[in-house]
Amino acid sequence: MANKADMLWEDVLELEEAGERLEALDLCRQITRMEPEHAAAWKMTARMTLPAARRGVQDMPTLSQAASAYGALHIVVRLVPEDRVSWALGGLLLVDHLGMLEEALEWWQQRRQVNPEDVTPLIEQIAILVRLGMYSEA
Repeated sequence: MANKADMLWEDVLELEEAGERLEALDLCRQITRMEPEHAAAWKMTARMTLPAARRGVQDMPTLSQAASAYGALHIVVRLVPEDRVSWALGGLLLVDHLGMLEEALEWWQQRRQVNPEDVTPLIEQIAILVRLGMYSEA
């Protein structure tokens, strides 16, 4: 028998498909209160917190939206360390929307510890170091 969080999750997926983002976000928050380890609900929380793409173009999130989404993604990568999409979005939010370059370096260092063979974190760290003007470190 499905528990309440599972039933709500099905509703979230239907709401997302229907474009009802605020309602989906509200249900995701209910799910994460009931089940703090529900990684999919945290990931959806991050996605629904950010502005919807219109005609394939993503609007810029507000500082509050970016910070909230990053917070949810931080939980996702703790729960599901191999989730490359969440790592990438978290890194993007830190660098491009929150301007937290030093934190982004640490974010990608943590990803390197999860998967040392993945070259993406190394490339991202080099780009951040160059942006900081730390050419010899890069």
